Amino acid sequence: MTLYLDHNSTTPMLPVVRERLLELLAQDLGNPSSVHTSGRRARALIDDARAQVAAALEVPEEWVLFTSGGTEANNAALQGAVLGAPSGEAGLVVSAGEHASVLEPARALQARGHALALAPIDSSGVLELDRALELAGNPACCVISSLMANNEVGSLAPMAELSEGLAALGKRRPLWHVDGVQALGRVPLELAAWGVDLASFSAHKLGGPLGVGLFVRNPRAPWAPLALGGGQEGGGRAGTENAPALAAAALAVELAVAHREAYASHTRALVSSLWQRLDRDLDVILLGPPLGHPARLPNTLQLLLPGLSGEALVARLDLEGLAASVGSACSSGAALASHVLLAMGATKDQARSSLRLSVGAATSHQDIHRAGDILVATVVALGPPAVHE
Repeated sequence: MTLYLDHNSTTPMLPVVRERLLELLAQDLGNPSSVHTSGRRARALIDDARAQVAAALEVPEEWVLFTSGGTEANNAALQGAVLGAPSGEAGLVVSAGEHASVLEPARALQARGHALALAPIDSSGVLELDRALELAGNPACCVISSLMANNEVGSLAPMAELSEGLAALGKRRPLWHVDGVQALGRVPLELAAWGVDLASFSAHKLGGPLGVGLFVRNPRAPWAPLALGGGQEGGGRAGTENAPALAAAALAVELAVAHREAYASHTRALVSSLWQRLDRDLDVILLGPPLGHPARLPNTLQLLLPGLSGEALVARLDLEGLAASVGSACSSGAALASHVLLAMGATKDQARSSLRLSVGAATSHQDIHRAGDILVATVVALGPPAVHE
Protein backbone atom coordinates (compact mmCIF):
# COMPACT_ATOMS: atom_id res chain seq x y z
CA MET A 1 0.00 0.00 0.00
CA THR A 2 1.40 3.40 -1.02
CA LEU A 3 2.32 5.78 1.78
CA TYR A 4 0.83 9.11 0.72
CA LEU A 5 2.71 12.28 1.69
CA ASP A 6 1.49 14.61 -1.05
CA HIS A 7 -1.55 16.25 0.51
CA ASN A 8 -0.65 19.69 -0.86
CA SER A 9 -1.27 18.27 -4.33
CA THR A 10 -4.51 16.50 -3.46
CA THR A 11 -5.93 15.25 -0.19
CA PRO A 12 -7.80 11.95 -0.59
CA MET A 13 -11.56 12.40 -0.34
CA LEU A 14 -12.92 12.02 3.17
CA PRO A 15 -15.06 8.88 3.55
CA VAL A 16 -18.07 10.89 4.77
CA VAL A 17 -17.72 13.24 1.80
CA ARG A 18 -17.48 10.32 -0.63
CA GLU A 19 -20.60 8.79 0.89
CA ARG A 20 -22.46 12.06 0.49
CA LEU A 21 -21.36 12.42 -3.12
CA LEU A 22 -22.35 8.86 -4.05
CA GLU A 23 -25.69 9.27 -2.29
CA LEU A 24 -26.50 12.36 -4.35
CA LEU A 25 -25.24 10.90 -7.63
CA ALA A 26 -27.70 8.04 -7.18
CA GLN A 27 -30.61 10.49 -7.06
CA ASP A 28 -32.49 11.67 -10.14
CA LEU A 29 -31.42 15.29 -10.05
CA GLY A 30 -32.24 17.61 -12.91
CA ASN A 31 -30.67 20.74 -14.29
CA PRO A 32 -30.55 23.26 -11.43
CA SER A 33 -31.91 25.93 -13.77
CA SER A 34 -35.03 23.91 -14.58
CA VAL A 35 -38.30 24.72 -12.83
CA HIS A 36 -39.58 21.14 -12.49
CA THR A 37 -39.23 19.12 -9.30
CA SER A 38 -35.90 17.42 -10.04
CA GLY A 39 -34.43 20.75 -11.11
CA ARG A 40 -35.66 22.48 -7.98
CA ARG A 41 -34.14 19.71 -5.85
CA ALA A 42 -30.77 20.28 -7.50
CA ARG A 43 -31.12 24.04 -7.00
CA ALA A 44 -31.91 23.51 -3.32
CA LEU A 45 -28.72 21.47 -2.93
CA ILE A 46 -26.67 24.29 -4.43
CA ASP A 47 -28.36 26.92 -2.27
CA ASP A 48 -27.69 24.84 0.83
CA ALA A 49 -24.08 24.28 -0.22
CA ARG A 50 -23.55 28.00 -0.69
CA ALA A 51 -24.99 28.73 2.73
CA GLN A 52 -22.79 26.01 4.26
CA VAL A 53 -19.62 27.44 2.69
CA ALA A 54 -20.52 31.01 3.59
CA ALA A 55 -21.05 30.05 7.21
CA ALA A 56 -17.72 28.24 7.34
CA LEU A 57 -15.88 31.21 5.80
CA GLU A 58 -17.92 33.76 7.79
CA VAL A 59 -18.94 35.75 4.73
CA PRO A 60 -22.38 36.56 3.26
CA GLU A 61 -23.85 33.93 0.95
CA GLU A 62 -23.88 36.30 -2.01
CA TRP A 63 -20.08 36.47 -1.82
CA VAL A 64 -19.67 32.76 -2.70
CA LEU A 65 -19.41 31.57 -6.31
CA PHE A 66 -18.66 27.99 -7.30
CA THR A 67 -16.05 27.26 -9.99
CA SER A 68 -14.26 24.22 -11.42
CA GLY A 69 -11.27 24.65 -9.10
CA GLY A 70 -8.70 27.00 -7.63
CA THR A 71 -7.14 27.69 -11.03
CA GLU A 72 -10.38 28.99 -12.47
CA ALA A 73 -11.04 31.03 -9.33
CA ASN A 74 -7.59 32.64 -9.56
CA ASN A 75 -8.09 33.43 -13.23
CA ALA A 76 -11.52 34.86 -12.51
CA ALA A 77 -10.07 37.06 -9.77
CA LEU A 78 -7.22 38.58 -11.76
CA GLN A 79 -8.77 38.81 -15.19
CA GLY A 80 -12.14 39.86 -13.80
CA ALA A 81 -10.56 42.61 -11.71
CA VAL A 82 -8.74 43.98 -14.74
CA LEU A 83 -11.84 43.76 -16.95
CA GLY A 84 -13.90 45.58 -14.34
CA ALA A 85 -11.31 48.23 -13.48
CA PRO A 86 -11.84 51.90 -14.27
CA SER A 87 -9.97 53.12 -17.33
CA GLY A 88 -6.27 53.74 -16.68
CA GLU A 89 -6.23 51.69 -13.47
CA ALA A 90 -5.66 48.17 -14.72
CA GLY A 91 -2.20 47.24 -13.44
CA LEU A 92 -1.42 44.24 -11.25
CA VAL A 93 0.88 43.37 -8.35
CA VAL A 94 1.51 39.72 -7.54
CA SER A 95 4.14 38.09 -5.37
CA ALA A 96 7.08 36.31 -6.95
CA GLY A 97 6.14 33.12 -5.10
CA GLU A 98 2.59 32.84 -6.43
CA HIS A 99 1.11 29.65 -7.85
CA ALA A 100 1.29 29.34 -11.63
CA SER A 101 -2.48 29.89 -11.86
CA VAL A 102 -1.85 33.45 -10.68
CA LEU A 103 1.50 34.14 -12.34
CA GLU A 104 0.51 32.94 -15.80
CA PRO A 105 -2.74 34.94 -16.04
CA ALA A 106 -0.85 37.97 -14.71
CA ARG A 107 1.80 37.59 -17.41
CA ALA A 108 -0.86 37.07 -20.06
CA LEU A 109 -2.47 40.33 -18.98
CA GLN A 110 0.93 42.00 -19.08
CA ALA A 111 1.32 40.84 -22.69
CA ARG A 112 -1.96 42.61 -23.44
CA GLY A 113 -0.59 45.90 -22.14
CA HIS A 114 -1.43 45.82 -18.43
CA ALA A 115 1.38 46.81 -16.08
CA LEU A 116 2.67 43.96 -13.89
CA ALA A 117 4.93 44.24 -10.87
CA LEU A 118 6.30 41.29 -8.88
CA ALA A 119 6.53 41.77 -5.13
CA PRO A 120 9.60 39.92 -3.79
CA ILE A 121 9.66 37.18 -1.19
CA ASP A 122 12.46 36.67 1.31
CA SER A 123 14.75 33.67 1.76
CA SER A 124 12.03 31.91 3.78
CA GLY A 125 9.39 32.44 1.09
CA VAL A 126 7.55 35.15 3.05
CA LEU A 127 6.21 38.20 1.20
CA GLU A 128 8.33 41.34 1.68
CA LEU A 129 5.57 43.50 3.10
CA ASP A 130 7.01 47.00 2.66
CA ARG A 131 7.85 46.47 -1.00
CA ALA A 132 4.46 44.88 -1.70
CA LEU A 133 2.66 47.85 -0.18
CA GLU A 134 4.87 50.29 -2.09
CA LEU A 135 3.95 48.60 -5.36
CA ALA A 136 0.26 48.38 -4.42
CA GLY A 137 0.18 52.13 -3.82
CA ASN A 138 0.84 52.86 -7.48
CA PRO A 139 -2.28 54.67 -8.79
CA ALA A 140 -2.25 52.42 -11.87
CA CYS A 141 -2.61 49.25 -9.76
CA CYS A 142 -6.15 47.86 -9.69
CA VAL A 143 -5.47 44.55 -7.91
CA ILE A 144 -2.81 42.99 -5.70
CA SER A 145 -2.74 39.21 -5.38
CA SER A 146 -1.10 37.54 -2.40
CA LEU A 147 -0.62 33.84 -1.77
CA MET A 148 -1.73 33.23 1.80
CA ALA A 149 0.07 29.89 2.15
CA ASN A 150 2.84 28.91 -0.23
CA ASN A 151 2.11 25.51 -1.74
CA GLU A 152 5.79 24.53 -1.93
CA VAL A 153 7.60 25.72 1.20
CA GLY A 154 4.57 26.36 3.41
CA SER A 155 5.36 29.99 4.27
CA LEU A 156 2.44 32.21 5.27
CA ALA A 157 1.86 35.79 4.17
CA PRO A 158 1.59 38.47 6.90
CA MET A 159 -2.17 38.84 6.42
CA ALA A 160 -3.01 41.19 9.30
CA GLU A 161 -0.11 43.51 8.48
CA LEU A 162 -0.95 43.45 4.77
CA SER A 163 -4.57 44.27 5.59
CA GLU A 164 -3.52 47.21 7.75
CA GLY A 165 -1.04 48.48 5.17
CA LEU A 166 -3.53 48.31 2.31
CA ALA A 167 -6.19 50.10 4.36
CA ALA A 168 -3.67 52.89 5.03
CA LEU A 169 -3.46 53.54 1.29
CA GLY A 170 -6.93 55.04 1.45
CA LYS A 171 -8.32 55.94 -1.96
CA ARG A 172 -5.21 54.49 -3.60
CA ARG A 173 -6.00 51.03 -2.21
CA PRO A 174 -6.37 48.44 -4.97
CA LEU A 175 -8.55 45.35 -4.83
CA TRP A 176 -6.98 42.61 -2.75
CA HIS A 177 -7.09 39.02 -3.98
CA VAL A 178 -5.98 36.18 -1.72
CA ASP A 179 -5.13 32.71 -3.01
CA GLY A 180 -6.13 30.68 0.03
CA VAL A 181 -6.08 27.25 -1.59
CA GLN A 182 -3.50 25.77 0.80
CA ALA A 183 -4.67 27.77 3.81
CA LEU A 184 -8.29 26.72 4.21
CA GLY A 185 -8.70 24.27 7.06
CA ARG A 186 -5.04 24.58 8.05
CA VAL A 187 -4.65 28.12 9.42
CA PRO A 188 -7.16 30.77 10.61
CA LEU A 189 -9.02 32.74 7.94
CA GLU A 190 -10.59 36.15 8.54
CA LEU A 191 -11.58 37.28 5.07
CA ALA A 192 -14.16 39.87 6.10
CA ALA A 193 -12.12 41.25 9.00
CA TRP A 194 -9.03 41.61 6.80
CA GLY A 195 -11.02 43.38 4.10
CA VAL A 196 -10.23 40.82 1.39
CA ASP A 197 -12.11 41.62 -1.83
CA LEU A 198 -11.49 38.40 -3.78
CA ALA A 199 -10.38 34.94 -2.63
CA SER A 200 -9.84 31.51 -4.14
CA PHE A 201 -10.11 28.02 -2.67
CA SER A 202 -10.20 24.41 -3.91
CA ALA A 203 -12.21 21.54 -2.44
CA HIS A 204 -9.82 18.71 -3.29
CA LYS A 205 -7.09 20.18 -1.10
CA LEU A 206 -9.16 19.46 2.02
CA GLY A 207 -10.83 16.13 1.36
CA GLY A 208 -13.51 17.26 -1.08
CA PRO A 209 -14.12 16.16 -4.67
CA LEU A 210 -11.95 17.17 -7.60
CA GLY A 211 -13.36 19.80 -9.92
CA VAL A 212 -14.88 22.18 -7.37
CA GLY A 213 -13.44 25.57 -6.53
CA LEU A 214 -14.67 28.51 -4.50
CA PHE A 215 -14.44 32.11 -5.65
CA VAL A 216 -15.29 34.57 -2.90
CA ARG A 217 -16.06 38.10 -4.07
CA ASN A 218 -17.26 41.16 -2.24
CA PRO A 219 -20.01 42.48 -4.56
CA ARG A 220 -18.80 46.03 -3.95
CA ALA A 221 -15.52 45.24 -5.70
CA PRO A 222 -15.36 46.31 -9.37
CA TRP A 223 -15.20 43.06 -11.31
CA ALA A 224 -16.41 41.49 -14.55
CA PRO A 225 -17.22 37.79 -15.13
CA LEU A 226 -15.26 35.72 -17.64
CA ALA A 227 -17.79 32.97 -18.41
CA LEU A 228 -20.97 34.32 -19.97
CA GLY A 229 -24.02 32.72 -21.47
CA GLY A 230 -26.27 31.28 -18.80
CA GLY A 231 -26.58 33.60 -15.84
CA GLN A 232 -25.70 30.94 -13.28
CA GLU A 233 -23.95 31.86 -10.03
CA GLY A 234 -25.75 35.18 -9.97
CA GLY A 235 -24.32 36.02 -13.37
CA GLY A 236 -20.79 35.52 -12.09
CA ARG A 237 -20.03 32.20 -13.77
CA ALA A 238 -22.18 30.77 -16.54
CA GLY A 239 -22.54 27.01 -16.92
CA THR A 240 -24.66 24.21 -15.50
CA GLU A 241 -23.64 23.48 -11.92
CA ASN A 242 -22.68 20.02 -10.66
CA ALA A 243 -25.04 19.94 -7.69
CA PRO A 244 -23.83 16.66 -6.11
CA ALA A 245 -20.19 17.71 -6.25
CA LEU A 246 -20.94 21.17 -4.84
CA ALA A 247 -22.87 19.68 -1.94
CA ALA A 248 -20.05 17.25 -1.18
CA ALA A 249 -17.48 20.05 -1.42
CA ALA A 250 -19.45 22.20 1.01
CA LEU A 251 -19.42 19.37 3.53
CA ALA A 252 -15.64 19.06 3.15
CA VAL A 253 -15.20 22.80 3.72
CA GLU A 254 -17.40 22.73 6.80
CA LEU A 255 -15.48 19.80 8.30
CA ALA A 256 -12.08 21.31 7.48
CA VAL A 257 -12.89 24.57 9.23
CA ALA A 258 -14.48 22.82 12.22
CA HIS A 259 -11.48 20.54 12.72
CA ARG A 260 -8.75 23.06 11.86
CA GLU A 261 -7.14 23.28 15.30
CA ALA A 262 -6.98 19.50 15.72
CA TYR A 263 -5.62 19.17 12.19
CA ALA A 264 -2.90 21.74 12.83
CA SER A 265 -1.82 20.14 16.10
CA HIS A 266 -1.72 16.64 14.60
CA THR A 267 0.11 17.50 11.39
CA ARG A 268 2.59 19.81 13.13
CA ALA A 269 3.65 16.94 15.39
CA LEU A 270 4.03 14.60 12.41
CA VAL A 271 6.17 17.04 10.44
CA SER A 272 8.36 17.74 13.47
CA SER A 273 8.94 14.02 14.02
CA LEU A 274 9.80 13.41 10.38
CA TRP A 275 12.19 16.35 10.26
CA GLN A 276 13.99 15.20 13.39
CA ARG A 277 14.59 11.80 11.80
CA LEU A 278 15.81 13.19 8.48
CA ASP A 279 17.95 15.89 10.07
CA ARG A 280 19.60 13.23 12.25
CA ASP A 281 20.40 10.76 9.48
CA LEU A 282 20.88 12.89 6.36
CA ASP A 283 22.53 16.12 5.29
CA VAL A 284 19.40 18.02 4.32
CA ILE A 285 18.34 21.64 4.53
CA LEU A 286 14.92 22.77 5.74
CA LEU A 287 13.28 25.34 3.46
CA GLY A 288 10.81 27.98 4.58
CA PRO A 289 10.32 29.39 8.07
CA PRO A 290 11.48 27.28 11.05
CA LEU A 291 9.23 24.45 12.16
CA GLY A 292 6.62 25.66 14.61
CA HIS A 293 6.95 29.27 13.41
CA PRO A 294 3.58 31.07 13.20
CA ALA A 295 4.37 31.99 9.57
CA ARG A 296 4.45 28.34 8.48
CA LEU A 297 1.83 25.79 7.42
CA PRO A 298 1.66 22.96 9.98
CA ASN A 299 1.59 20.10 7.46
CA THR A 300 4.35 20.96 4.98
CA LEU A 301 8.02 19.97 4.88
CA GLN A 302 10.12 21.18 1.95
CA LEU A 303 13.71 19.94 1.88
CA LEU A 304 16.81 20.75 -0.11
CA LEU A 305 19.08 17.78 -0.88
CA PRO A 306 22.17 19.25 -2.56
CA GLY A 307 23.58 17.17 -5.38
CA LEU A 308 20.47 15.03 -5.72
CA SER A 309 17.81 15.36 -8.43
CA GLY A 310 14.42 15.96 -6.90
CA GLU A 311 12.67 14.40 -9.89
CA ALA A 312 14.81 11.28 -9.68
CA LEU A 313 14.20 11.00 -5.95
CA VAL A 314 10.43 11.31 -6.34
CA ALA A 315 10.44 8.57 -9.01
CA ARG A 316 12.53 6.27 -6.83
CA LEU A 317 10.38 6.93 -3.76
CA ASP A 318 7.32 6.02 -5.78
CA LEU A 319 8.87 2.66 -6.58
CA GLU A 320 9.52 2.19 -2.86
CA GLY A 321 5.87 2.93 -2.02
CA LEU A 322 6.10 6.57 -0.94
CA ALA A 323 4.22 9.31 -2.81
CA ALA A 324 5.89 12.74 -2.59
CA SER A 325 6.56 15.65 -4.95
CA VAL A 326 9.13 18.25 -5.87
CA GLY A 327 6.63 21.09 -5.63
CA SER A 328 3.42 22.11 -7.32
CA ALA A 329 1.64 19.21 -9.01
CA CYS A 330 0.32 21.67 -11.58
CA SER A 331 3.81 22.10 -13.00
CA SER A 332 5.51 18.85 -12.11
CA GLY A 333 6.76 16.63 -14.90
CA ALA A 334 8.40 19.59 -16.63
CA ALA A 335 11.75 19.14 -14.83
CA LEU A 336 12.00 22.90 -14.36
CA ALA A 337 13.67 24.65 -11.46
CA SER A 338 11.07 25.83 -8.93
CA HIS A 339 10.30 29.51 -9.49
CA VAL A 340 9.49 29.78 -5.78
CA LEU A 341 12.93 28.58 -4.71
CA LEU A 342 14.59 30.80 -7.32
CA ALA A 343 12.68 33.79 -5.93
CA MET A 344 13.93 32.81 -2.46
CA GLY A 345 17.51 33.08 -3.72
CA ALA A 346 18.31 29.45 -4.57
CA THR A 347 20.45 28.59 -7.58
CA LYS A 348 18.92 26.59 -10.43
CA ASP A 349 20.79 23.46 -9.32
CA GLN A 350 19.50 23.90 -5.76
CA ALA A 351 15.97 24.54 -7.00
CA ARG A 352 16.06 21.22 -8.84
CA SER A 353 17.19 19.40 -5.70
CA SER A 354 14.13 19.83 -3.54
CA LEU A 355 11.55 17.45 -2.12
CA ARG A 356 8.14 18.36 -0.73
CA LEU A 357 6.44 16.18 1.86
CA SER A 358 2.94 17.15 2.99
CA VAL A 359 0.88 15.21 5.50
CA GLY A 360 -2.83 15.15 6.33
CA ALA A 361 -5.31 14.32 9.05
CA ALA A 362 -5.27 10.63 8.11
CA THR A 363 -1.47 10.37 8.27
CA SER A 364 -0.36 8.41 11.33
CA HIS A 365 2.79 8.39 13.44
CA GLN A 366 3.38 4.88 12.14
CA ASP A 367 3.25 6.29 8.61
CA ILE A 368 5.87 8.87 9.54
CA HIS A 369 8.18 6.23 11.01
CA ARG A 370 7.87 4.16 7.85
CA ALA A 371 8.37 7.25 5.68
CA GLY A 372 11.56 8.09 7.51
CA ASP A 373 12.94 4.60 6.89
CA ILE A 374 12.10 4.77 3.17
CA LEU A 375 13.49 8.27 2.73
CA VAL A 376 16.79 7.59 4.46
CA ALA A 377 17.36 4.31 2.62
CA THR A 378 16.43 5.82 -0.75
CA VAL A 379 18.56 8.93 -0.40
CA VAL A 380 21.55 6.86 0.68
CA ALA A 381 21.07 4.52 -2.28
CA LEU A 382 20.91 7.42 -4.74
CA GLY A 383 24.05 9.08 -3.44
CA PRO A 384 24.57 12.53 -1.92
CA PRO A 385 23.72 14.05 0.43
CA ALA A 386 25.83 11.75 2.55
CA VAL A 387 24.62 10.19 5.77
CA HIS A 388 26.14 11.66 8.92
CA GLU A 389 29.01 9.68 10.39
